[in-house]
Amino acid sequence: MGMSMFEMTRNAAREDTMKFHMGQKRKWSNEPYHNHPIRVAEAILNSKWGEYEDLVIAAYGHDWLEDCETSHDYIIDSYGVGVYNIIFDVTNVYTKEAYPHLNRQLRISFCEHQRLGYISRFAKVLKMFDRLDNLDGLDKGFAPTYLKESHSLLNSVKDADGVLAAKLYKRICELEVKFGL
Repeated sequence: MGMSMFEMTRNAAREDTMKFHMGQKRKWSNEPYHNHPIRVAEAILNSKWGEYEDLVIAAYGHDWLEDCETSHDYIIDSYGVGVYNIIFDVTNVYTKEAYPHLNRQLRISFCEHQRLGYISRFAKVLKMFDRLDNLDGLDKGFAPTYLKESHSLLNSVKDADGVLAAKLYKRICELEVKFGL
């Protein structure tokens, strides 16, 4: 029996992720960056959310607009408007480049996390899975800032899935204990 359309699309999105993130490394671990969106997509696929094809595909590409030179048109033409909308929703709008007059705390914990309260349910779920993966291997020096931002993010997206939100909250608290915060 051949592959389903969903499997073929997942394979294409995985290949695009590897291509678009080629040469990029993770900040804390120096591992190839493409491992991160692949882990996020696989975590979603293996959860109760795995039946939502656009969400799984968007997970592979959740950093394409923010960290790669991927065009909006390419995402729409290759994966559809549903996938594009989720990716667009999770893309950070309040970047240092776009808002150099705002400090990180204002950009992230106030502006960006306020915006996240209004994104789609699928995008909120993706944000939680993304943050769970980002918390693994967190650098001790960045932990105080990132864990504070994680609480703020969680407050903006927790209404999408209470069980997933509780899992993220537990992980944030575990890391606060680990780092003595």
